[in-house]
Amino acid sequence: MIKNVRGKVEIIRMPAGEAPKWVRKEWVTAIVDVIQKTDKNGGQYIVRQKAALKALFKVSRRAWLWWKNHNFPQRAPTNCFGFKISNCRPVGTVTELPSGVRMYHGLLEVGVGAHDNGANQ
Repeated sequence: MIKNVRGKVEIIRMPAGEAPKWVRKEWVTAIVDVIQKTDKNGGQYIVRQKAALKALFKVSRRAWLWWKNHNFPQRAPTNCFGFKISNCRPVGTVTELPSGVRMYHGLLEVGVGAHDNGANQ
């Protein structure tokens, strides 16, 4: 199940993925804005790639450059990263938004159809 949320999380453990290990390690300490939470793959926070890479730039320009050189951020519908909930620590509160509401460029958008999971942003 996908839930629209808002809040920030800190990456506290190296995420899994296809990037080299040294790149994935650099995510640790990055603070990212979450837009969705899903129970997929044991639970994940979903973040927009562009915002996540901006956060990564603050902690590791070298890792950010690796992503940039590999054509990231991508365009919708593949423009999000998933971070396991167990690899993250909420910074403040991660709030679940009411059904039909989601965050869009930092603003609340109301009246979102139930079929739209926000992935096409």
